[in-house]
Amino acid sequence: MNLVLRIILGVVGFFALAATFLAWFQPESFAGDLGLATASAIGRATIRADFGAFFGASAVFAILGAVSGRSQYAGATLLLLCFAVVGRVINMGVGGWHTFLAGPIVIETAIIGIFVIAYRSFLADERNARLG
Repeated sequence: MNLVLRIILGVVGFFALAATFLAWFQPESFAGDLGLATASAIGRATIRADFGAFFGASAVFAILGAVSGRSQYAGATLLLLCFAVVGRVINMGVGGWHTFLAGPIVIETAIIGIFVIAYRSFLADERNARLG
């Protein structure tokens, strides 16, 4: 099971890495896909910095989790994804529900579920290794 989880984490990590490069090198396209506008140089810089950082950190930790099978890397990605979902929930509270919110929330929630399973599985393996 851990092998399957590690493969899934790796795939998620490489998708996040692709999003990172898109944010860095094609910020207008990246922003447009998210319904954002880059009306100025500061807008493009913000897309590159903030979205690049989020997806880049997610990619690094997911790939490290996939390669190492260590719980802390899965947990770090999990934390970042939870912050994203909290932001979406806050947006629903402030701006109301819109049907276009369903897709990203379902995807993020499914990925969170996978990372929770991976975190718990990797943690159990780490505990078993310590107990020997």
